[in-house]
Amino acid sequence: MTDHHIHLALQVVPLDRDSKVYEKIDAAIEVIQKSGVKHLITPMETVMEGPYSQLKQIVEDAQDALIEAGCNEF
Repeated sequence: MTDHHIHLALQVVPLDRDSKVYEKIDAAIEVIQKSGVKHLITPMETVMEGPYSQLKQIVEDAQDALIEAGCNEF
């Protein structure tokens, strides 16, 4: 795929049943905020705007952050 400028919506849903769900979601949001891309956090998803390759990498990094935060399933 060429590196088109796109809008991408990411919904993070940890399926772990523990008291740290919001901490796990916050770990993914932190990756997005630190990336510097234009984004909008909503109650159900975070929408990002930017080049496809950059947004794809941010999604992968957010998934890694979830794993590092102890999320076993999402």
